Amino acid sequence: VSYVRMQWPAFLGRRSPLWESAPYVNAVDSRHFVMLDGDVLVSHAVSHYKSIEHAGQTWKVGALSSVFTYPAYRGSGYAEQVVAAVVRHVPAPESGIRV
Repeated sequence: VSYVRMQWPAFLGRRSPLWESAPYVNAVDSRHFVMLDGDVLVSHAVSHYKSIEHAGQTWKVGALSSVFTYPAYRGSGYAEQVVAAVVRHVPAPESGIRV
């Protein structure tokens, strides 16, 4: 989340100091996928869900966001790998959850 704030400071709806702990994606319905090289964050993606109502039905809708790879590691396929991990995590249609 700190890298997202640094890369896109207005992403959370306001410009704020990097040390401010502004709310991010709901932690209950989100999962962060990361690739590390020791202590270095190489690549990241987040999946998150929310329930919406439409035509008398409630749907759980998923999204993929905040995909990035640290500049020194770009072009190596790391973002593709974290996105693939998110896709594997997304419930299958037979689960009753529509994504």
